[in-house]
Amino acid sequence: MNTKQMDYCIELAKTLNFSKAAENMYVSQPTFSYQMNLLESEVGFKIFDRNGKGAALTPAGEQFVS
Repeated sequence: MNTKQMDYCIELAKTLNFSKAAENMYVSQPTFSYQMNLLESEVGFKIFDRNGKGAALTPAGEQFVS
């Protein structure tokens, strides 16, 4: 886990939209998604539930972000 991944995670928690969060962080959406997948792999649990319209924090994700 690195600070970039944490910044991305916090931005996604604010926007709940991968595309918007990636835009706000000045990276491509595939790069952003890849970093979020790496972070979730490292921590060992899902932080976000993905759906067709964006993302939602899981209960574990809420605790992690706070």
